[in-house]
Amino acid sequence: MSPSWLPLALSLLCTDHDPAPRVVASSALQPVATVAWTISVADSAGRPLEVRGRVHAVGGGLFPTGRDTTLLAHLGSGGHFYIDRVATLHVPPGEYDLMLGRGFEWKARSIRLTVASDTTTTHTLTRSFDLRPEGWYSGDVHAHAKHPPLEYPIGPAEAMRVARSEDLAVTHLLDQWEDFTGAPHAISDSANVLYMSYEHRNQTYGHAVLPGLRQAVTDVCCLQPQPPYPTLLDLAASVRASGHGLVVLGHPRTTTNYSQANGWPGAGHGRELPVLLAHGALDAIDVVSYSNDPDTLWQDWYDALSAGFHLPPSAGSDAVLNWHNHSPPGGWRVYANLGPGAPLDYDAWLAAFDRGRTFVTGYPLIPTFEVNGVSPGDTLDVTRDSVTVEIRWRARCAIELKAIRLIANGECRFERPTPSRPTQHDTTFTIRVGAPGWLALQVSGIQGFIHAAPAIPVAHTAAVWLQRGGLSRRDTRASARWLDELDVLQAYVLSRGGWTAPWQRDSVQARIERSRATFASAFVAPPSAFHLLEPAGEGEPASQLAWTPASDPEPGDRVRYRVRVSLASTGALVLDSLTSATRLIASALVPGERYVATISALDLSGQGPLVSPGVRTFVHALPPSLTVEPGTEARMRAWPNPVRGSLMIAGAGDDAEILDMAGRRIAWLGAGLQREGGALRWTHAHDGNVIPPGIYLARERGSGRTLRIVRLEGR
Repeated sequence: MSPSWLPLALSLLCTDHDPAPRVVASSALQPVATVAWTISVADSAGRPLEVRGRVHAVGGGLFPTGRDTTLLAHLGSGGHFYIDRVATLHVPPGEYDLMLGRGFEWKARSIRLTVASDTTTTHTLTRSFDLRPEGWYSGDVHAHAKHPPLEYPIGPAEAMRVARSEDLAVTHLLDQWEDFTGAPHAISDSANVLYMSYEHRNQTYGHAVLPGLRQAVTDVCCLQPQPPYPTLLDLAASVRASGHGLVVLGHPRTTTNYSQANGWPGAGHGRELPVLLAHGALDAIDVVSYSNDPDTLWQDWYDALSAGFHLPPSAGSDAVLNWHNHSPPGGWRVYANLGPGAPLDYDAWLAAFDRGRTFVTGYPLIPTFEVNGVSPGDTLDVTRDSVTVEIRWRARCAIELKAIRLIANGECRFERPTPSRPTQHDTTFTIRVGAPGWLALQVSGIQGFIHAAPAIPVAHTAAVWLQRGGLSRRDTRASARWLDELDVLQAYVLSRGGWTAPWQRDSVQARIERSRATFASAFVAPPSAFHLLEPAGEGEPASQLAWTPASDPEPGDRVRYRVRVSLASTGALVLDSLTSATRLIASALVPGERYVATISALDLSGQGPLVSPGVRTFVHALPPSLTVEPGTEARMRAWPNPVRGSLMIAGAGDDAEILDMAGRRIAWLGAGLQREGGALRWTHAHDGNVIPPGIYLARERGSGRTLRIVRLEGR
């Protein structure tokens, strides 16, 4: 660079088109390896600010270059560090991109500049919006400062510095056993509250965050080989008994691999969610979190609302301040409204959070969403099954708005793109919606802005409830989804084993059954009548039972068939099967024996009619396909195939085994395969686990004969 050039050349790329920062060169240009670059930040009134910064060399890497305990440098979200009003970096002379930001209500700045010598640059951040006079205060209910392994020493002073830099009014720091007092930390002030607590990690059922906890509870349990007991329901009862504290399910969906038993992320999966819902033991769930897979869990939350549960949304980033390779706290946050003009108060914030006077966000802001003047967390009483309502909203976003969606009963009923990319959008209009039900607003911002930690900056209000006759919506599709979740939970837990006492298993089973009854109560219409096809007449021989399908009018409902077969001579029950198929080949029955069969159609509530003409007597006969000529080898057959539950395999010897497509043994006789008469029944894996959908091979080890089996997803 020519010595006649200025020591600092600036090329301004400001997101808010502010004037160039004031630059003061502290020394002449010297041929040194690094130069000292001091960055000073203030607001428009000249008051010093704590902010989050990012320095990236053009064509190079991040600065600071590694762990820096003074600047609290991190690699997450594109790299960042914290400027406590003033910060000094030592960098090689060159061109740099500087980002400065402070939460979601300030206009973040991106600046390209050249640093040639020891230099001080002064920058101004302006506030785009101020929601505090309206009573809105942001919070992160799930962050960490002492999460093992410790890479940074983060004490209360450093944590407060980060909270101010992120403009977080309320920050819950977990894994803080020694700092837990049951009250906000003494370092808290009128603008920023730190609440030191800990995360309860039930490594079978999920992790719980306990905002406002006053008395200590257990912090961890149930990692294999420990028994899957106690459950989060026991924790919730303990918290409720103390009279203080909320139960929030943190990062409910950490993985798509439900059966992963040990280690992260499987040990953090919120498997008990449907049980907690059904028992009314949950105050909120983290619908947005870095540790969700994906970050946003709108459909899970929608299904909880549509099944009739007034569940507020929560935001817990699960950021780890003391890990170098982690994203910032408050990247996902929840705003709670304390009322116009209300000062920050932790108990008041918690009460507003619990009531659902909230919105969660990764950058956009929704200070107003009203349905006929009713705000999120409250209820609007209606008298008809549909109603015309007035919708009013105010949306804000410092990085520009992209789209706004009105969600009614889990579906987008109105969408307005914002092609002009404004930072504000205010609207009032009317729309007709079904009732009972719920309404909420979703707002998205422009992607790709470096100060936004989530990949997709989006915000979502809590729900406004439309009740009819005092009743909330009980959507059968949503209820069916939670019944499916209960089936998966039951199979997972009961296959775990390791129970130290039979009552533990019985208790978990009883809780699941009670939950199943709660969701099943949404189904009120029984299945239609159906008719027996085989045996065709009373007392006739039959190799199978077959019937016409029954149907159910309720969306999401499904019909299964309870088949009971007993000996005609004694009345002893010899077969009791629940199937979704419309035929059953009873290979375990004795040929020539006389039996009595009854078949009933059951929907998800367990109700349904008997087959017409009702009870039927028949004589069991071998199916022609299973009749083997002397001296010939039986062909291997499986039914039903494809299959959703258990299946029968005929023509296979006791050396039969089940293989997956990688050649691994999944089941064999006595371990997932059981002999029933002349056939084998395949029910589960050798270790008791549920078999995932896919293609499998049944193989006789001696003969090498194989049979292709297709397992489908579902019941």
